[in-house]
Amino acid sequence: MNRRLCPAIVLMAWTCIPLARAPSVSAQEAGESVSLEEALSLFGRNSPGLQLARSRLRGRLGEVRQSRARPNPQLAVTHESLGDYSESYLNLTQPVDFLWESGSRDSRAEALTLQARARFLADSARLALEVKRAYLGAWQAMEIRRTYQQAEGLMAQLLASAEARFSEGDIAGYDLRRLRLEHLQFQRRTAAVELDLEEAEHRLGALLMATDDARRLSALEVGAEEMTAGVPSDPVAQALTRRPDIQAAEAVAEARGKETTLSRASVLRGTSLTGGIKRQSDGMDGLFMGLAIPVPIADRRGGAIDAAQAAALAADSEVTLLRRAIAQEVSIASSRLSTAQRQQEVFGSESAQEAEELLAIARLSFAEGEMRAVDLLDAAKAFVEARLLGLQVRADLWDAYFELEQALGGFSTESDKGVNER
Repeated sequence: MNRRLCPAIVLMAWTCIPLARAPSVSAQEAGESVSLEEALSLFGRNSPGLQLARSRLRGRLGEVRQSRARPNPQLAVTHESLGDYSESYLNLTQPVDFLWESGSRDSRAEALTLQARARFLADSARLALEVKRAYLGAWQAMEIRRTYQQAEGLMAQLLASAEARFSEGDIAGYDLRRLRLEHLQFQRRTAAVELDLEEAEHRLGALLMATDDARRLSALEVGAEEMTAGVPSDPVAQALTRRPDIQAAEAVAEARGKETTLSRASVLRGTSLTGGIKRQSDGMDGLFMGLAIPVPIADRRGGAIDAAQAAALAADSEVTLLRRAIAQEVSIASSRLSTAQRQQEVFGSESAQEAEELLAIARLSFAEGEMRAVDLLDAAKAFVEARLLGLQVRADLWDAYFELEQALGGFSTESDKGVNER
């Protein structure tokens, strides 16, 4: 057989057969595929962590609602028997200090409500970010597996061609041994990335499924479009305006200020009104009323006043520190997204397409006898590196987008973060 005819036949086989696409995985092995929106919806329904956060929110809201309750009156009945003479009393006692404390109590309850909801939103956003990163990891692992299987298939075809050419003396023994070794290396890496994919899909399934069985879920395609929709021109200003934890901290600071005023009136805590009916055996019946006021002699509440003032100052400082921390967090996340967008422009789909074209040219040159087998091997390895680089750049872009979304409190006007409070 003509020495140039053998590689040409191999090239025809390569062009007629798709380049080692990832073999189809049974539904039992990989499970069903879900989109990111479907993943967040499943997470909202099935996540034990989110259900725990909801339970904590409901418990905290119940405690806050109870703190606003007014004290109940006390009913007392007494009877005195003194021989032929007796007296009976029906007393009703009502604490009244809540009348001048109600404003501060309501403000504190509103602040604590905002704080509880802010903590829930922060917990749900953190858990949702974990789901998004797990989804991103499953998609990236799937694409890496596909890339290595594609390269391993090419190596198998190249090795078959090289063995045929070696039998005809058209290739050196060193090149054949090099190809065999590289083929084994690609097989080993393909097996390793297969395990990585299984782990990533099990991790995604564990976050989304309601059952405890180790079910795999596959991620659908993650686009490479630019992240511009919803990203504000001044992210720091938007975060300082929209973040619920800042609003909660400001409400707590305001409530602490009112409690300082309340602490000065706490010397009257315990004031109560008493009224009732008195009956005597001699027929002298009637109504009576009483007022009980604490006398601030031993306890003038000076320590409580100082503590309330210190708590108000601490709450103001916490607001300042929180605003600075959020501004720094958003600035870093915004810079990371900008860097990832620039990298996507440089190493995006065009570089992957160029790698495909470079590999096609190398295969054609090898088939024409103008390139050695080891040179085609280097082209295949460069193709794999280019594909992996493109996948990493795209994954970094989405991860930076998700991180900025969390730092801003969501891009949309509704801060749902893929989960809903129930």
